[in-house]
Amino acid sequence: KKSIILMLDYGIPRDKLIIGIPCYGRDMDDFHNVKSFAELVREQKTEKGRREVAEREISGSFYYNGRKVASKKAELATEMKLGGVFLWEAGQDVFDEKLSLMQAISQAFS
Repeated sequence: KKSIILMLDYGIPRDKLIIGIPCYGRDMDDFHNVKSFAELVREQKTEKGRREVAEREISGSFYYNGRKVASKKAELATEMKLGGVFLWEAGQDVFDEKLSLMQAISQAFS
């Protein structure tokens, strides 16, 4: 939020600011090791494990934006009347309504 306020203070129009949501995670032990959000979720052997990973921000040594963070970013974009959010790269999302980042964002905008 502080970065957004700073950009607004520099005169960047609100509707030009878009919050990014990565659909991947980085290994904090090996920054070159990257996995898609879908990979991080699918690695879990149980439905419960997949749901837990989809909601969190950390799985093992991987850090990523889960559904809660994606939802909070969408809510922040709405609250601050920004241009919106974008996913990079949307094809790396989980195509399961209960686990998807896109679905969490959609619900936050509703």
